[in-house]
Amino acid sequence: MHSLKRQQFILAIAGTLFALGIHWWNASASGHFMHETADDASYLRPAENFAATGTWKDNSTGASSFVQRPPLFGIVHLPFYLLFGKLAAFAQSGFFFLLHGFALFRLPAIFQHFTSRKQSLLFSWIYALLPCFWGFLSYQITEALSPSLVILLIASILGKRSSGIGSVILLFLCCWMLRPVLVLLFPVVLWLLITKRKALVPRKHLWNFVVLVCSLVAVFSWEFRKHAYLGTWGELHPIYHESNASLYRPVHASLTNVFRTWETQPEVFHAIAGSCTGGDSTYRSLDYLKAYTAERAIPLKPERLYALLRQYTAANQELIPTLSRNERLSETAAEADLRHLLDQLADSLQSAEPFRYYIQTPFRGAKEQLTKSQLNLELFQVVYRHSWWVAILRWICVLTILCSLLLSVFALFSGDTLLRWFSAGILLFLFYLFFVQRLNEDRYLIPMLPMIFITGMSVLGKMTDKRMASRHS
Repeated sequence: MHSLKRQQFILAIAGTLFALGIHWWNASASGHFMHETADDASYLRPAENFAATGTWKDNSTGASSFVQRPPLFGIVHLPFYLLFGKLAAFAQSGFFFLLHGFALFRLPAIFQHFTSRKQSLLFSWIYALLPCFWGFLSYQITEALSPSLVILLIASILGKRSSGIGSVILLFLCCWMLRPVLVLLFPVVLWLLITKRKALVPRKHLWNFVVLVCSLVAVFSWEFRKHAYLGTWGELHPIYHESNASLYRPVHASLTNVFRTWETQPEVFHAIAGSCTGGDSTYRSLDYLKAYTAERAIPLKPERLYALLRQYTAANQELIPTLSRNERLSETAAEADLRHLLDQLADSLQSAEPFRYYIQTPFRGAKEQLTKSQLNLELFQVVYRHSWWVAILRWICVLTILCSLLLSVFALFSGDTLLRWFSAGILLFLFYLFFVQRLNEDRYLIPMLPMIFITGMSVLGKMTDKRMASRHS
């Protein structure tokens, strides 16, 4: 067997077993192998309901229940659910680990496109041994799949065969249908399609052309489905609708936009908003809001925020009789009035506080998230949190992520065209995450971490190779 292939197999097998071992260690320490989150139901129930009733929707009420999550994770879950029933989660997790191993197998060849074999293997082993890159393999949310898919997408982009264009299109579709924000990688894929456009000629490469047409049909079908239920186009996160019997109604979206002016931590906002729909009322008390506005230096008096939250609470309570009668929901006059008020307030805050809105809050959010170790397992967060070795591991992960990101930015000015496009895709993703979406959970960075690491380490490898070459010359 070819030397590099043998090294790839060793990496794939050893890296997968190491990841599995860490997750089993975590299971023995925490008491469970599979992890449950509040988002599980919205990903899994559409497939399970489809198997039972033929209707693709989750168990919530309202238009968003039909399209709240993109379909790929449910499509992956469906055969495991049909075959294994209650054991579907474990069987599905096995698939996630296998896909992780396949991604590890492809990783050295990706790096070798930019640097030497020795450094390619070194960087690949770093990825395989750091849990910050694969800590979600025992979860049933998109972060269990997205890192592996992104690596396989990059490997396909770097492939030299024209027949590989079909794989690029298919994998990009999977990324889009798994995590819609990954559509921001489209510039990278578009560059590839433009440079290799001859590979899409039907007579020469029928497979590529068929995959492209089927992918376009899949994308437009899902977008038409979203439009049919929500009445809007291009929603990356279609969670808001006036028919929803949940927190996620249009007025909640408007309240979110107000908080986006200053807030960076979603758990804080959800605690405050949730207190207005039956949650802990402490978070909407005047005393709490006085301390909160002072701590965040919010450009809004606590009495004003208190009055808005009381109005929001009253609007939510007005819906209770309709919910008890199981009638179809629509936006009430109280919600509409409050929504217009909140929209005007959000606009006025942005106009009055441009530095805070456009600079301070996005950069604070980026600082908070980019300095996280992404060590999500209880093994590191709870059981051994204060151990010296976890502290060292945490610093290694943080420095690896930060150095990779800085080098990825530097790649924008490098002489390698591919790395420049990768860098542009990364920056576009980060711009959306911190300047547009805001209020991000830590795990939202996970899908882009492989691309950040690959781009950053490739730049480092090229710099090292150049320095070594200059010494020998």
